[in-house]
Amino acid sequence: AVGLHCVLSGSGFLAASLAYQYHEVQVVWIACVFLSCLSSGARFYYQSAVPEYEPPGLYKGFMNMALAWAFVVPTYCYAAGYVKFR
Repeated sequence: AVGLHCVLSGSGFLAASLAYQYHEVQVVWIACVFLSCLSSGARFYYQSAVPEYEPPGLYKGFMNMALAWAFVVPTYCYAAGYVKFR
């Protein structure tokens, strides 16, 4: 569990460092973090209300991070000038 937390935290630090460089990436990263927190909070309160609910487990964190990277990387590439849209 500690190793998994290190991987997810390191990935988050890397995404935050990319976001620091360009405003567009900052907006996308903050939106991803906000939506992930909103989802986690909703699951927490749902589990409080419905005790038999089984939370999704660790894979949900990896899925959220992969989804965030799917938005952050293209935005970074666009902001840095690696990709041009015509």
